[in-house]
Parts: sequence; structure tokens; C-alpha cells
Amino acid sequence: MRTNSLSPLLVTLAAAIVLAAFMTGCDNKPVTNDVDAQARAAGAKLDRAAQRAKVQLEEAAKKTEVAVNEGADKLKPELQHAGAELKPKLESAGEKLKEAAKRTGDQISAAEASDSGITGSIKTRYVAEPGLSALKIDVDTHDGVVTLNGVVKDEEARQRAEKVASSVKGVKSVKNHLTIKQG
Repeated sequence: MRTNSLSPLLVTLAAAIVLAAFMTGCDNKPVTNDVDAQARAAGAKLDRAAQRAKVQLEEAAKKTEVAVNEGADKLKPELQHAGAELKPKLESAGEKLKEAAKRTGDQISAAEASDSGITGSIKTRYVAEPGLSALKIDVDTHDGVVTLNGVVKDEEARQRAEKVASSVKGVKSVKNHLTIKQG
């Protein structure tokens, strides 16, 4: 009985040996060599494709650079022309601004030199002066002649009020009728 139980095992083993021999006989190269060759071939294809892509990118970059330079060369004269057109307009606008500023300055000077401007300037200075009261000193201006009326505390304040009034632009003379407060 032993022979019978070994025989299916021997048959299976023999079939495996025959199959292996058949497979080796069909192709003398081992299976791993075939996979390695395919991998090397695929790698070489990828390398060639990468090299072609690199060359194409370099060519595209060169073409783009040429196009940008040509565009810049075309725009340069247009920009120079636009700049040439704007320059006189900007210069004219600058001159107009200078003239307007001068007129404004002249108007301010004229307002300061006017009788009401002189009066206002003197009163403003009196407010800033210690010991002088813009409320107690009446200032009247006619044709640049300033008349001061009112009461001050002492002679020093009276002289200081006259000096402040005479220092204002446009004042021709000062008539000081200020009186000193008694007692």
C-alpha cells in the first residue's frame, strides 16, 4: 500500500520537473533578464523624451525672449512719442500752478495790506502778547494809518502796543491814543 500512496506524489513531482524543463527549453534567458531589459528600454525612452522636452522648452524660451524684445522695440518709439507729447503739457501745468500760487500769495499780501487785514493782524498779535488785551485796545486802520484807543496797565504796555502795531506789514504810521490805567 505504500507504493500506492507514493505514486500520486511522485507523479506530481515528475510533472513539475517536466514542466520546468519545458519552460527552460523554450527560452534560454531567465525571466528576470527579460524584465530588466524592458525596464532599461523604458528608461532610455524616458530619457530621450525628457531630452526632447528640454530642447523644446529652450527653443520656446528663446522664441519668447525674441518676441518680448521685438514687442519692446515696437513700444519704445510709441512711449517716447507719448512722453514727448506729455512733456510740454506738464511744463505748462507747472507754470500755471506757479502763476496761481503767486496770485494767491499776492492776494494774501494784499489782504494783509488792506486796512481790515492790518487791523486783524494787529489784534491777532495782541492776543499772543502777554500784558496786552485785544479786547481793551481798539484798533482802527484807514489808508495804512493805525489809530490805537483804549486803556493799558502801564507805559511799557503802551509802547509795546505801538511797536507791535507798527511791525505789521502795510502800516504807514501809528497814532497811539492809549491811556494808562489809573490806580
